[in-house]
Amino acid sequence: AEIDFKKGMAEALRYIGIAYYAVGSYDIALENYHDAAELSEEMGLKGSLASNYNNIAIIHDIRGDNETARLYYQRSLAINRELDNQQGIAYNLINIGLIHHNLGQISQALDTQMEALKKTERLGDKNGMALALNNLGALLAEIDRNEEAIEKHREAFALREQLNNKPGMSSNLYSIGQIHFHKNRPDSALIYYDKALKLVTEINDRRMKSKILV
Repeated sequence: AEIDFKKGMAEALRYIGIAYYAVGSYDIALENYHDAAELSEEMGLKGSLASNYNNIAIIHDIRGDNETARLYYQRSLAINRELDNQQGIAYNLINIGLIHHNLGQISQALDTQMEALKKTERLGDKNGMALALNNLGALLAEIDRNEEAIEKHREAFALREQLNNKPGMSSNLYSIGQIHFHKNRPDSALIYYDKALKLVTEINDRRMKSKILV
């Protein structure tokens, strides 16, 4: 009975952490994730431990502490590899790829996102595929491989359209617009900005709208 209680407690702490994360109370979220991780480790709940490490990493990532974020993503990845949790591995790789990007390690970031893309394709995980493609698009644009970047954003857009993920779709349209704008193709840029604006107006995404209207 005590085992069940502790298991339930670990899960509850993780969900409390997620709730505080959702409202932007990162300190309290972090505290709950750490408590949940401690209990999970004590109970040998490896899957739960990997999730908590990933969530701890996300908060450090948001706060710009790339090294701590990478450390926890790597811990989560090591457990997911041990458990052969392919989906967990894929999302860890997507997140680690973003850290490489933050640190300006473009070739490592490209390799990591490509590995994540292959895994999500094998899993048939359209959301994961779209995330990896989106991140590849951003990386390729940064090193002036613009046509490839546009292609990746188009592929991500098509997947997100199937999932009816309008915030994701508008983000891809905006990114394609940005590439055209920086390549001095204002007419093409305008078409994509306009499409992105229509979508964010539809879903009333104020943050994205202000980004497009800047």
